[in-house]
Amino acid sequence: MDFKTSMGAYGTSRTWYLKQFDTYCLEHHLDTVDKECVEGWVAEWLARGGTYRSWMSYIRDFGRWMRTHHDPGTYVLSEQWKASYVPARPYLLSAAEIEAFFTAARSLDCGSPWRWQARVFFTLMHSCGLGTGEARNLRPEHLNLPARCIDVVATRIGQARRLPITDDIVTILAACQHTSRVQRGTETKYVFFTSTGQQVGLTSIGVISNRIWNAAELARPGNSPQPRPYEFRHHFAYANLHMP
Repeated sequence: MDFKTSMGAYGTSRTWYLKQFDTYCLEHHLDTVDKECVEGWVAEWLARGGTYRSWMSYIRDFGRWMRTHHDPGTYVLSEQWKASYVPARPYLLSAAEIEAFFTAARSLDCGSPWRWQARVFFTLMHSCGLGTGEARNLRPEHLNLPARCIDVVATRIGQARRLPITDDIVTILAACQHTSRVQRGTETKYVFFTSTGQQVGLTSIGVISNRIWNAAELARPGNSPQPRPYEFRHHFAYANLHMP
């Protein structure tokens, strides 16, 4: 995991899937990483469907690490299981949908810090082009509000960048930070955090996004693609390409 992180491959998703593999082994009383064990778990996850299959590389890498450092007899998932790449189709948000979403986000009724953080989180994606991982990894020291900029350090490719922000973004970030300090009574490790002060999880981002979408009474298409939090980043790119 440390090696992957040093290469810019952050391990949140990888860790989650390997924990699912660990749970599978416990439930089936398996203590050897052999072909039956690994392919049994893979077959079970394939049966669940889904577009993304990056988890195949996680279990394959784990097998290679085990074979090199722990047990030469460890099974490495065969390349015949290699997942084909199925690109996701973006859902292009309309101006009306964006307006309705942020109107609903302002009055979000929930007991977690998302109540005052959700609007700011998705604004950074919409107005600055941040990815979900980049937004959730923001720390207070990455915000330089007097200079009207933020530093995005934890990027997917491991290269930091500095982004200018408008006065409007400065205002809502400052308000969010103030509310967070009042509610927690102290500075937090992350700009966006849970009720226990931990970094917000990837799953909760999708959950709160769906909650706001439903609160805004926005329709969902009957077929794919479906609106996701990442659509705000797509909109940022799309809007910049079409600027007059």
